[in-house]
Amino acid sequence: MRMTVAGGGAAWPTRGVACGGYLVTSEGFRLLLDPGYGTMVGLPEGVRASDIDVVFVSHDHPDHCADLHPLLRARVLESGVTRRSRSTRCRARSTACSISTVSANGTGRST
Repeated sequence: MRMTVAGGGAAWPTRGVACGGYLVTSEGFRLLLDPGYGTMVGLPEGVRASDIDVVFVSHDHPDHCADLHPLLRARVLESGVTRRSRSTRCRARSTACSISTVSANGTGRST
């Protein structure tokens, strides 16, 4: 198991320092924890948004979930889907986030 710190800053990002966010990798499985402001750019080189299997958001403050939108947008762009899909959505609750992703053929898959 490996943990990568994608951001280690405070409640808002500063120049060159993203909010807290962590990528846990084990046997090819990738878990993104609390993707706050700027953590997407802090992911290791070569890790694409579509490589992330699960996102866990501990609570609904922006410094723990603000990069969900860029993550979802990147997944759609990586898939090659050019039309808008209703199956891409994110629901954040106080302790978890449910993400529906879009596959290359435009169908939804909940993760």
